[in-house]
Amino acid sequence: MKLKLVLLTFLTFIFLFTPSFAQEYGVSISVTPKSTSIPPCEIATFNILVKNVGNKTDNYTLTVSGIPKDWYSLSEESFTLEAGASEEIYLFITPYCYGKPGTYNGSVTVSNKANATDYFTLTVIPDHKISTSMPEEVKVCLKEGLNFSAVVKNKGNYSESIILSASGNASDFVSLSEENFTLEPKEEKNVTITAMPVDVEAGVYELVLDASSTTSYATSKASSLIRVIECYKVGIQYPEKVEACINETTPFNFTVKNTGIKEDSYEISIEELNYTQMIKLKPGESKVFKSSFIRNETGTYKVNLMVKSNFTEAKGEITFDVVKCYGVDISVKEKEIEVEESRGRLVKAEITNLGTKADTFDILSSVNWASIKPSSVSLAPNESEIVYAYYSPPFGKIGTFNVSLTARSSKSTDSEILTIKVVKKIPTNVTTTITPTTLPINLTTTANLTTPPTTVNLTIPTGWTIQTLWENKIIASIIVAVIIVIVILIILYLIVMR
Repeated sequence: MKLKLVLLTFLTFIFLFTPSFAQEYGVSISVTPKSTSIPPCEIATFNILVKNVGNKTDNYTLTVSGIPKDWYSLSEESFTLEAGASEEIYLFITPYCYGKPGTYNGSVTVSNKANATDYFTLTVIPDHKISTSMPEEVKVCLKEGLNFSAVVKNKGNYSESIILSASGNASDFVSLSEENFTLEPKEEKNVTITAMPVDVEAGVYELVLDASSTTSYATSKASSLIRVIECYKVGIQYPEKVEACINETTPFNFTVKNTGIKEDSYEISIEELNYTQMIKLKPGESKVFKSSFIRNETGTYKVNLMVKSNFTEAKGEITFDVVKCYGVDISVKEKEIEVEESRGRLVKAEITNLGTKADTFDILSSVNWASIKPSSVSLAPNESEIVYAYYSPPFGKIGTFNVSLTARSSKSTDSEILTIKVVKKIPTNVTTTITPTTLPINLTTTANLTTPPTTVNLTIPTGWTIQTLWENKIIASIIVAVIIVIVILIILYLIVMR
């Protein structure tokens, strides 16, 4: 019971004395107008009414929040009010001339033993304003310049000194006709932008244009997509490898085609052949060109083909294998012969085509007392054929002669040298009378023999001449056979005796 009585007494005390304490200190504040709008550098004025609603005099302090400190001033920041008295304070705000426009939510607080706060809104309207515009997308040919325009406009009320700059990955190949200029109010400027994509690849690039004033807070930007495309392209078709014949002109063709979307002029050059030509082709148009190659030595030669314009180029390499396409060999086994004047001798010669192409060869002799059959032969590569050369020196043509036998075509030639000995012919009208006699044929050996040398006696019938005897082929054959037998017997005898 005692505890309950103490609590009841305490609550009664609080109930009786709290209202009189709350009324001892009190304050109210009101800010008017609640919102206003002004441009930078102009003045906004707010009325602040502070009233002491308490029962005692109090000292008050005002603080402003939400507004930059260097923008505002209070007519009074500290003051004293008696109970029931009020005071009107003025808040002056001047937005910074180059400050950022926007809406500022401010508040004013009065404080000491009692506190109160009221709120207001300040909107700073921009009077320094610029705008920038340019096309949203631009197409430009690779390695070709393109000009387009950007417009910068002063929409504010003051003169602006503008700095213009480009950024983005397209800024590497763009340039601005002007980067610094001044715009009066409502004035605009056309700035030429030149895009020159040379050392870049085809693709889409972004360009951002930034405009800012050096005399105010005014800024603006615009962006554009620059689409770089291959308008100029060229293609070439050519043989990569050509077989050529030594000392023979080898023609070859190549084709140049404009594979781009614009007409272009090209310079065609083959440095190794001193070949140069200028052409102009429309999109999709092609043209065939002819050239030729010749070398006097076998080997592998590389020739560079170049097609070039101001915007594009194409290269090619042609390999020429120079070989011996044409060759001939004439071969005669019997290179030394003997023939009587007014008589003939036949010689065989083999003609071989040593080249890689078919050819026709004429067979020629350096003397006019030769007949050659066939006198011309056509041979495939590595093919051979026998020809016949019949030599018949005329009467009185006595001596040794070096005669050439030649196989020749328009591409190759080869010769053999024959030594032909022409001897005098024995006259057929001379007769010799031989009386019957014995023709001794003495075959004597110097070896120590137990038997005496052998003598062979040949008896020719009376009235026969040497010419008559020789012209009788049967007798001549018998005589030769007898002589051969005798010689063989003598050789055998000598071998046995040894």
